[in-house]
Amino acid sequence: MKTLGTGKLYIKDLFDKDRFFRIPEYQRAYVWEAQQINELLNDVNDAMESDPEKEYFLGCMIWNVVNKRTGGYAYDSLDILDGQQRLITQGKRKKNIGELCYVARPAARTVSM
Repeated sequence: MKTLGTGKLYIKDLFDKDRFFRIPEYQRAYVWEAQQINELLNDVNDAMESDPEKEYFLGCMIWNVVNKRTGGYAYDSLDILDGQQRLITQGKRKKNIGELCYVARPAARTVSM
């Protein structure tokens, strides 16, 4: 018998290196355009500016945990069932911030003489 687990997960923990997300074939492709992305990011930004200490509810995300084994390595695949557009948008945001930090670091180390 399968059970449904619930709980709260912070964005900073969502993209843990031990998590492997998979989009099942039957799910639609990522279709958000600039308008939807900007609405989400502006909403998060507005919430942070109005009360930085208050938690922000990003919405419900549902995934199915599937135990996988590849080459002797066992891992859990999190098949995204709901929340795919928000999850991918946040993942892209995290990646972009990481790239900006990476680009900025070498410049910060240079010393002009």
